[in-house]
Amino acid sequence: MTLLNFTPEYGKLKITAFTVKSLSGPRVMEGYAHMLLKPEIDVARLFRYIGEQGLMQHWGTVYGDITTELRYLMRQLELSLKIL
Repeated sequence: MTLLNFTPEYGKLKITAFTVKSLSGPRVMEGYAHMLLKPEIDVARLFRYIGEQGLMQHWGTVYGDITTELRYLMRQLELSLKIL
């Protein structure tokens, strides 16, 4: 799976993506669309980056690794993308 975040900052967008593995397990909160995920990168590094960059808490999620396509799209749109 790929998670993608757009966080506005001073008229620009901070665009960040990373890949995860979806884990099976019980629903943690009824009535909400939550997933159990295991990031492909170190969790401490991930949360440190999110906190330091001030990224918003909402992430778009798709099945599969689409980081190659995201790189291509952001290059075409002349936007900067950080893949963790």
